[in-house]
Amino acid sequence: MKTNEEMKRQLSTFNEGEKQSLKTISKLVEEVGINGSVNQDNFNRLTNALAELNIFRENMIRRMFRLMKQNHMVD
Repeated sequence: MKTNEEMKRQLSTFNEGEKQSLKTISKLVEEVGINGSVNQDNFNRLTNALAELNIFRENMIRRMFRLMKQNHMVD
């Protein structure tokens, strides 16, 4: 069984998949900024990045609620 500290650490740190997702989104936005064109391809890429960020945000909210339910201090 996991201790409270281990559970808190697991919920409050990004896993490798999340880190990779953030790097991918960041790279995509940077590439669109460098490209600087207003076109369908860049629009689709930014729309996909926004969708990924919204999913990421929702997951973070769920994790914060779980931490709060466990009476952990959320920084």
